Amino acid sequence: MLTLTENAQSAVDDVATRADLPAGGGLRIARSAVQPGGLELALTPAPESTDQVIQTTGTPVFVDADAADQLDELVLDTAPAPTPDAEPGFVLTPKSV
Repeated sequence: MLTLTENAQSAVDDVATRADLPAGGGLRIARSAVQPGGLELALTPAPESTDQVIQTTGTPVFVDADAADQLDELVLDTAPAPTPDAEPGFVLTPKSV
């Protein structure tokens, strides 16, 4: 199952708060419909019925069933902002053993 670093959880919480996401909403990760092999991240008010729900101490993360295997051994972390005015991004890294 995908795991999150504390930094990633903090960033997800921050984005959800600024977007005024309703209770029960979260960040959804799914396979990209336009970029083969890519992933899409979006804030959603609730998980899809087949989503894997990663419940943490903050905003939950929903993983599309089609992407779950691809993300199973990965960690979601934040990437440094490219410029001082930009928001940090997210990066997936392998779990350390």
